[in-house]
Amino acid sequence: MNKNSGFLLVDKPKGVTSFDVVRRMRTIFSCRKIGHAGTLDPQAEGVLVLAFGQATRLIKFLPTEPKTYAFTIQFGTQTDSLDAAGTIVHSEGRIPDHDTLVSAIPLFIGLQMQTPPAFSALKINGVRAYSLARNGRAPQLPPREITIYSLSLLHYEQCTGRAQCLVECSGGTYVRALARDIASKLDTVGYASSIRRRSCGKFKLADAHRLEDVTASTPILSVRRTFDEFPRLQIDHSTVQKVAYGRDIVLPQLFPINSRNVMLFKGEELAAVLIRVEGNVFHPSHVFLSPEGVPGAASSAG
Repeated sequence: MNKNSGFLLVDKPKGVTSFDVVRRMRTIFSCRKIGHAGTLDPQAEGVLVLAFGQATRLIKFLPTEPKTYAFTIQFGTQTDSLDAAGTIVHSEGRIPDHDTLVSAIPLFIGLQMQTPPAFSALKINGVRAYSLARNGRAPQLPPREITIYSLSLLHYEQCTGRAQCLVECSGGTYVRALARDIASKLDTVGYASSIRRRSCGKFKLADAHRLEDVTASTPILSVRRTFDEFPRLQIDHSTVQKVAYGRDIVLPQLFPINSRNVMLFKGEELAAVLIRVEGNVFHPSHVFLSPEGVPGAASSAG
């Protein structure tokens, strides 16, 4: 894997899309191959994990769950997009009292089914749901399984109907839909007037760079540092060719393996990501070695 591959945490501001951030990074770093791990809605802000170069192939291995969001529910009003950018569709809902809101919060903790917002990037027959919704054909999206690990009320200003909340949840959770559902449980309407992602797995907002502060000299996190908790092993010369050609290898019996995947390194460079076949037998699923064993010239394996 080449030296220009790695990761960057950006504090995405409100009003830009996640892909807007990717486009800006491509210009700043003169790098075309950049992706992100976990989209943030345009009206949401907070930590966005970006992958550069060959590290884009490792996005699915990133420890990005659970996710934590601070958000504000505006009770009594609802927009079509369930956020502040939408058009108001209900404006005379009642404002719940403090005790009723507090009693409802625990009802949303745990495994549950959630219906995504019509204004979402999910595809219906190849068309984005938000495109259909904008054209007056809001789709009925099927509910999806999510998990709310914790949910708390930080502050409630009953006179204005604004509730500040904090949620820790699984990937695939829509905070906008959670705000809608909490309001519905209280027999009223509401929307998420603000959303800020504080963490994405091990990646914290405190470590993210403000978008306007990122320059070509901003340091990129190395793959080794990013996956510092991932099981790893230094590759030896006898297995270089075997890994480079995508052949199965047997790891040492005493090697502590607690996950389905293991990372092989050649010096400081990532050589391959292995996936367990059975027992101590592993198959190279992502290879970053040429057949000559030189890091950086990635080959493909089964």
